[in-house]
Amino acid sequence: IGDALDGYGYGYYSIDFAYGHEIPYSKNPTDPRLSAGLRLRAIRSYYSHQFVNGTQIINGATTSTLAPEMNGNNTISSNGVGADFGFHAAFGTKRNYYAALQVRNLVPPKVGVAATFPQDQTTGVIGETTVNPFATMVDLGVGATLAKGFNVAVDGIDLGNRGNSQELRMGAD
Repeated sequence: IGDALDGYGYGYYSIDFAYGHEIPYSKNPTDPRLSAGLRLRAIRSYYSHQFVNGTQIINGATTSTLAPEMNGNNTISSNGVGADFGFHAAFGTKRNYYAALQVRNLVPPKVGVAATFPQDQTTGVIGETTVNPFATMVDLGVGATLAKGFNVAVDGIDLGNRGNSQELRMGAD
């Protein structure tokens, strides 16, 4: 009976506009080929944080208690604009070596929510944490075509682990 469920959700949708282009700087075919791209995102986000206790769960209640940051609303929504940037280079005598850099949320969309920690149902301080999945993250990858039809690659995802999604990926085909 003393059990409680603390649930919050964050969702969003976006409309994205992207453009990329080769950067012309040399007419020599053996010089590296450089390209860059930019993506703009118009984002609408939604957030909710609610509690139910053991008695409500046992009785099958369809009501809940809103967390303090909800200010009496079932959801909080906000709008924001963000931007990502990418850079790609192909180099080597046959342009068979590659490197790429991506900065996700170079301009982070301001769609975060000043929230309370889980289980701070009545004593929580609004703003003691922020819920926002759009941290600025850097990804870096390198690859090579070593022989006709044989490619290798290594990617470091979220290098500073700012988005709590850090990975190292390796592959060959």
